[in-house]
Amino acid sequence: MNRISTTAHQVVDSDMKVLSDWKGVRGIDRSNETSRQSSNQSYIWKKPQAPALKCNVDATLQNDRRNTGLRMVLRDCTGSFISARINALPGLVEIKEAEAMSFKEALSWVEDMDLQEIIFESDSKVVIDAVNSLRKDDSEFGALISACRVILRQRPSYKVCFTRRQANKVAHNLARLSCFHAHPMIWNLPPDLIIDVLHEDCNDSYSQ
Repeated sequence: MNRISTTAHQVVDSDMKVLSDWKGVRGIDRSNETSRQSSNQSYIWKKPQAPALKCNVDATLQNDRRNTGLRMVLRDCTGSFISARINALPGLVEIKEAEAMSFKEALSWVEDMDLQEIIFESDSKVVIDAVNSLRKDDSEFGALISACRVILRQRPSYKVCFTRRQANKVAHNLARLSCFHAHPMIWNLPPDLIIDVLHEDCNDSYSQ
């Protein structure tokens, strides 16, 4: 009788251990899934909170044409396209200088339109870190960053943020247009080449 009782207790203890281990594994699975979801969110373009607008900025070096492409796109809190601008400057520079040039041009462009509460996003962490830093830099790159800081001090409602390349696809895709235009271009309706990406960004943003 005692042996039967002892065996029953062992079976129960064993089952409880299996259940505990299973719950532990499920907890890890849920934690990993939450971590993956959180990581995926960083690769998605996010709509700004009203009444803010968002300006995504990017740059490229076009070696075949020996020029530096600057591009930026402005969208509202619904993800709707407001305007886009591209510019191609003659000559090649370091990529961080190109990104800084594009960021400065985006700031000046939006400032000229007298827009308030703008979030500027760039996938150049070097530029965003430099703009947010107080470090002095006497290089050409440093001069561009200083010019950006001047505008930002004058416009305290402007914010700057780093974003992943995957969340900056619209600005990145504008590079294909800058290959065909040697002079600055502004669109107040979305060019055909970026319409699909605009819709994709909106769909991803609504699914958050």
